[in-house]
Amino acid sequence: IIHNGQAMEGTFMEKAVGEDINHLNQNSLMLQADKDSFNHPAGLKQLADLQILDYICGNIDRHSGNIMYQFEKDGDGKVVLTGICGIDNDASFGTNTFADLYGGNFITPFPGIKNISTSCYEAIKNISLDTLRVVLADRLSPAELDAVCRRTEMLKEKVALKEKDPTVNFNIV
Repeated sequence: IIHNGQAMEGTFMEKAVGEDINHLNQNSLMLQADKDSFNHPAGLKQLADLQILDYICGNIDRHSGNIMYQFEKDGDGKVVLTGICGIDNDASFGTNTFADLYGGNFITPFPGIKNISTSCYEAIKNISLDTLRVVLADRLSPAELDAVCRRTEMLKEKVALKEKDPTVNFNIV
């Protein structure tokens, strides 16, 4: 694309809404946020869901600069995070599993995922690896497809443990 008269290459997301931490201005609500601003249920749910999606997709480049943040003022005038949108997803769908990625990368390992939304939890339990293969077959190489299925299977196994042992170290929110 041509942006400000300069040719740029890469992946671009036209529908990403929110504030980019790397391009804030003096009117940014993010600059008015404090630690408690990030505890809003809508924002927490979306962050939890993005971690799961990144885990399945093997996205090794998720960090605070690759998220658009949506802040609003609540009824008391407090700035709260109400939504997020993951951007810069071009480091997704490689052939790595978590074991291959551990250390030095930005992927959130499953032990680091502390919250899973109820809707995502149910989706993980019900996802069919056969359906996943059919949906992604024409978009990924066989090796990439195998890696997506391995990551998904590892996630399904962890979620199944929660069914057997409610003390497993993540929360369903």
